[in-house]
Amino acid sequence: MLLPFFALLSCKDNTASNDRVVVTTSDEVEMDSLSPYWYDKNQREVTFSESGDTLLRYPHDVEVDEYTVPASVKCIYDRAFQGCRNLKKVVVPETVRHIEMAAFNGCEDLRQVFLYARLDTMPYRLLNGCDNLREIYIASEVPPVVEEYEEDEMYSFRIVFGNADLDSLVLYVPRDAIQKYKKAYGWRMFKNIVSS
Repeated sequence: MLLPFFALLSCKDNTASNDRVVVTTSDEVEMDSLSPYWYDKNQREVTFSESGDTLLRYPHDVEVDEYTVPASVKCIYDRAFQGCRNLKKVVVPETVRHIEMAAFNGCEDLRQVFLYARLDTMPYRLLNGCDNLREIYIASEVPPVVEEYEEDEMYSFRIVFGNADLDSLVLYVPRDAIQKYKKAYGWRMFKNIVSS
């Protein structure tokens, strides 16, 4: 039995195609152990929207441990990298204008994230479950707002960054923005904020 799955892109500012996209029609669909979402265990290539401006899904079980998002991409789709346990380093170029929720959720071996994209917000559960994260490079001069803002700063932070070790995780930001990050809600919880 073939199980079709459809996704309507919801990237902000209409940067991505609004076409309805068939994500998979494989009968080899399984559930992700980290969440109630499907994935195709036979997928071996990154999938993009028809126009190529949205990265839809990165394959779970490829052996590659580093990935640079192509410059043609403007949006990274909801849970695009979720559960990709082999990834250790991801580079998001400045061409990316929006990242959907939980994009890197459950990437257990992820160590370095380079966010050259100028993001206004850090999406819900963006790096949740990335417990081995060691370095985050952020190019934004203005600290992105932590989505799901709550009065409890630690709770808000944990929704985005999960159980990252705040004592050892290093946040690299532009030199002129260091003090902004040290004072900004959520970001000020990093113990190591240094110049990139």
